[in-house]
Amino acid sequence: MGVYVAAYRLVDGSGWGEGILLTLYVVTLFSLAAWQRRSANTLPRKARQIGYLGVVGSALLVIASIIWMNVRQGDNRIAGIGDQPDHWWVHAIVGAVTSLPSLAAGHVIFYGRRPRSLR
Repeated sequence: MGVYVAAYRLVDGSGWGEGILLTLYVVTLFSLAAWQRRSANTLPRKARQIGYLGVVGSALLVIASIIWMNVRQGDNRIAGIGDQPDHWWVHAIVGAVTSLPSLAAGHVIFYGRRPRSLR
């Protein structure tokens, strides 16, 4: 998801580039959800729900990040600065922040409570 946010800024304004990128993103997201549904075990309890919450949280942060980056770009235009590409570190921070809910969900699933018989 973080890669999508960074790549979106690179193809911003290119209609065909945005379409291709969005298609790849949606296919990747559905593939991830299908893989997660198939491979998630019932141990720990509610692993699937926790995983889905992580993906939804990351998706919401992707949307918020794209809105924030577009607002920043709009502020630059209003200030007369014009279109300037963001620094690489802005994209790195956005990528890291958008991955946090999914990483947290994975951590909870992997290190969650297990029945005593499996310890």
